[in-house]
Amino acid sequence: MQAPQFLILENPGEFKSLDSITGDKFEEVERKILPLLEKIIQPFANMNKEKTGYTNTNRPKREVIDEYAYGNITVSVKTTPTTLKTNYKTVVEETENFLNFIKKDYNEGRIRKGILTINKQPYIGLDDVIKKIKELRETALEGKEGIRQKVSVRAPPNIIREGLEKVIYKLGKDYSAGTEENAADFVRAMTLQEAINENFYKKFIKKIEERTGYDDTNPPSKTVQEFIRVGSYLFPVQVIPRESISYAPIINTLIQPYKKRITSKTGELIRLREGLADDVLARYAPKIRENKMFILLETLQERLAEIKTDHTKTKCIYRRDRSIRID
Repeated sequence: MQAPQFLILENPGEFKSLDSITGDKFEEVERKILPLLEKIIQPFANMNKEKTGYTNTNRPKREVIDEYAYGNITVSVKTTPTTLKTNYKTVVEETENFLNFIKKDYNEGRIRKGILTINKQPYIGLDDVIKKIKELRETALEGKEGIRQKVSVRAPPNIIREGLEKVIYKLGKDYSAGTEENAADFVRAMTLQEAINENFYKKFIKKIEERTGYDDTNPPSKTVQEFIRVGSYLFPVQVIPRESISYAPIINTLIQPYKKRITSKTGELIRLREGLADDVLARYAPKIRENKMFILLETLQERLAEIKTDHTKTKCIYRRDRSIRID
């Protein structure tokens, strides 16, 4: 028997419910259709990215869009230079460490420069704190300088419509070649991939996760293993509770600057420095000594912990293993 020369990758249609037919469709989508669509998309996309000549070591100075024509199809590659970004997790943790060290030294009788005892309690210079947090923010960087590239395409409506229905995957074909035929296959594959992901695949997975009975508003106290049956398949799903902390807003709550006028979004320490007062700022018990404002160290530590708690949420992380056929 002669081996097949091509495979037909069809749109499974809109997701409706978790039943045996949908389970069979999902298995075909996950194990066959989506992987083969990637084998069409990635080689052609990578070829166009390489055409630009840009790499992590040969970066453009600013965002650049290069276009390549393949008959009536135009492929665009947007290349964006990436830079180091602030690691706010490090900024928060280093600020906590800084304040803890000062408090520890004070309790052990070692009073650092810039620390005063007022009413038998340690106070720290407000400007010193603001300066320290800003320094940490400026130096706590992560990532690397390189490039990010995104490929998009413009194509005739009839080719896009074809991709909404099916794509023919030809075995042994070189999909990295810059031909009009490959460009058309690329458009169809991207169209079908997007349609499947949005209308079927993501909705199926979301429904599987919902069947566990857990979500961000009702996370488990510890990692649990659930098995969700759909037709002839069991889907093993681990549900993992995990704290998610938004670190940047923590720092902004303390030292967010203002431009023309002070607002509610201006950082607490900045508002305090500008002479504003409210119930929260009063807790810092500000004192003027030697023409400088000092604030209660204990309150600063408490507020940092409170703000961190305000920006901490427990979320569910779902890890799904390969399905198990049971019938």
